[in-house]
Amino acid sequence: MKRRSRKIRIIPAVCVIFACWMISYLMWHHLTPDYYSISRNSFFIDHQYWRACSSLFYHADGIHLASNIPFLAVFGWFLYDYFGIIIFPLVAILCGMAANLTAVCFYSSNARLIGSSGMVYAMAALWGVLYIRFASEQKVYARVLRAAAFALVLLCPPSLSPGVSYAAHAAGFLYGAVSAFLLGFFIRIRDPGTMRNLIIFDFDGVLADTLNDITRNASIAAASAGIDCTVTAENVRSLEKMEFDELGRSIGIPDDRIEFFVKKNLRLFSGQSSLPAPFDSIPSVVEKLAKGNELCIISGNSKTLITRFLSMHGLQGFIPVIYDKDDSGTKEEKILQAMERYGMTKSGCIMVGDSLSDITAAKHAGIRSVAALWGNQRHDILKKGAPDFSAAKPSDLIRIFSK
Repeated sequence: MKRRSRKIRIIPAVCVIFACWMISYLMWHHLTPDYYSISRNSFFIDHQYWRACSSLFYHADGIHLASNIPFLAVFGWFLYDYFGIIIFPLVAILCGMAANLTAVCFYSSNARLIGSSGMVYAMAALWGVLYIRFASEQKVYARVLRAAAFALVLLCPPSLSPGVSYAAHAAGFLYGAVSAFLLGFFIRIRDPGTMRNLIIFDFDGVLADTLNDITRNASIAAASAGIDCTVTAENVRSLEKMEFDELGRSIGIPDDRIEFFVKKNLRLFSGQSSLPAPFDSIPSVVEKLAKGNELCIISGNSKTLITRFLSMHGLQGFIPVIYDKDDSGTKEEKILQAMERYGMTKSGCIMVGDSLSDITAAKHAGIRSVAALWGNQRHDILKKGAPDFSAAKPSDLIRIFSK
């Protein structure tokens, strides 16, 4: 998920605008014959098929060109930024060609058509329909209403002008909408390469090697709850849901003592003088990922302990946001809270967890997941959740986020 400067992503739009200016300039100053405009006769009778494309770049005058430049720049930047070269400029130009070709069929045989307005309307439709398809953080009806309002305000002219080809506008919008609808099943938004992603870490078993602390503290908490047992690493690894209440039930803590057992564990964690060690290479991995992404933690542990751990290892500046056991909501709800806080789409978020419950919460929230195989849970249990990626060691996260 390599990042490139978002400024670079406007280059295709700039190239299209430059081509419009260059061809128009040549025609304005009579430096070349008219090889660019399209008419029904030139295309169907004279078989000058290139005119379907060249007519997009030729504009009648500076005002005509200037009226299209802002739309070419903004929609071209956004479409390429989010969806890549297939959508812009390739599909946008093809839709513009089809729009101009369709429009000349409604005019007299020698009527000439020029300009990129058909392509601009196609680009607007591409963006609107793809917004409805991919802006999954909004309700469907809200997306439809926003896209419709956008189209009405931006694209509907306040008055009709005799020199404007509204047929090209309508055809471009139609072709753009249909193309976006069909391609929406095959393309993905380019969050991983175009913008900062939100990487959500679990704490225990992902960042910090807390297995020995868990078994020691759980054994003490169990004794305090009246159960004399030694909690082993296998007791922890065999859990499907990596939470203290599930651990308590698995070792025989009565239901009426579960709450006591959980609170006792958390107090022991918060009060322990020695902090858990980070897994091998975690500090350097976190530092590298923070350079191109937003990072946060969602954990069932104590924020006090996590903050001390991050501070001790110089990571607090890289992971400023922590959701712990005292924050309201399920893990899935906390994922959605983090997305809203950072203003991220679901396709731009990913959960790194070492338990089945982490992977399941990610799926329920509609985001991708990475199974941290170096963590506390047995691999066969963890893989039941069908994570999108698996990492055998922390450094593998660099490879995953560099795809």
